[in-house]
Amino acid sequence: MLMLVRAFTCAALLASLPAWAEDRSVRILVGFPPGGAADLVARLVAERMKVALAANVLVDNRPGGAGQLAARLLKAAPADGKTLMLAPPAPIVWATLTNPALDYDPQRDFAPVSLAASFDLALITGPGVPATSFPDYVSWAKEDPRRRNYGTGAGGLPHLFGILLGRSIGVELSHVGYKGGAQLLKDVAGGHIPAGISVLAEAIPLHQAGRVRILATSGSGRFSRVPDVPTFSELGLPNITGGGWMAFFVPAATPAASIRQLSDVIAGAMNAPEVKERLLLLGFEPVGSSPEKLATRIQEDTAKWGPIARDAALAATR
Repeated sequence: MLMLVRAFTCAALLASLPAWAEDRSVRILVGFPPGGAADLVARLVAERMKVALAANVLVDNRPGGAGQLAARLLKAAPADGKTLMLAPPAPIVWATLTNPALDYDPQRDFAPVSLAASFDLALITGPGVPATSFPDYVSWAKEDPRRRNYGTGAGGLPHLFGILLGRSIGVELSHVGYKGGAQLLKDVAGGHIPAGISVLAEAIPLHQAGRVRILATSGSGRFSRVPDVPTFSELGLPNITGGGWMAFFVPAATPAASIRQLSDVIAGAMNAPEVKERLLLLGFEPVGSSPEKLATRIQEDTAKWGPIARDAALAATR
């Protein structure tokens, strides 16, 4: 009788384990190419996750639609705790605000797991642009409509910042979308496009190498690695303040126990001294959070940017 009870107990425990505990495999979908901000954060977490879960963790880059391709793949994935998506606000917040034909619903189809990192944005120009300061850039752009193109590589938030920037300086800037930040930076550095709004962390290495120039950042204060670069707020544009985030999601029907364990693992990774040091050095603020905190952040961003995105007719200009 005792052996039978033990057998039933073991069977119940095994049934409660997430799928990765059985086949030891986890996939992290990233909707942007290798080399960008999302890819970097995903790979740092993957290394810690391998140890914490004793699992094989694969970062699966699926660029397309500012993260929407990866979101569709997550929606179709089994809700077994072994497929996650790391995403910025673009496919979660901005897509719902700007795309009435969106074929997934982030609130219905995904479950929040954890914030991973937050980041500021930066206005960048290439070395061929003669403007060496933000006021100089404004004057230069006003002189010739052909100088008003700017690129973004991370979806809705940089695009929205570009619209607000154009309105604030009285210039109608023309948006050019990229699949990821790496290609945007390459084209700005190569002179194929005069300017871009980039994730600050992605732009810093090229700025320090003299390949691009950061003219202003969206933070509440100057960033320590580029202390000579002013904020938009300092330059008289307090409405162009704030930043984005990277966060993890799973299919909506994923068991709560699996979500909580994944959340704890991600928070642990973000708090690991070597990970924190690396991210801070690169320009990210490590976060790590509960699923509830991430859900609240999404609600806040939707409320904050929704009216502006709709007023700016972002859907028609993507």
